Amino acid sequence: MIISFQVSDNILRQVDKYFKLYDINKFRAKLHDGRSKFVELDDFGQDASKEKVIIKILRGLHFGSDLQNLKEIGFGTTPLGQFQVSEAGIRLSNTAFIIFKSPTGLFNRKLYLKNL
Repeated sequence: MIISFQVSDNILRQVDKYFKLYDINKFRAKLHDGRSKFVELDDFGQDASKEKVIIKILRGLHFGSDLQNLKEIGFGTTPLGQFQVSEAGIRLSNTAFIIFKSPTGLFNRKLYLKNL
């Protein structure tokens, strides 16, 4: 087994820890549910493969303009990477903050939204 399940499991752990907004359309649950279909895929290939699915997941999670279709793991019609907002909007906790980073990455400034 060339592509280890540890790679996909590590990605899922990071999604669970840092991507709470993906609960709005149950994207996190869909990623976990798709693990059984992921296991059945070939490691590499032209069509659906573990390699291609992992690349699609990473591209969909990077907050850019890429939208990734993950039908290979039963994701449905809504592409991963599309910003999700519920009808009630985005609920932020009292501890929500924005981090401003310098271009070099040497300096950070944290601004709590409750202080705005």
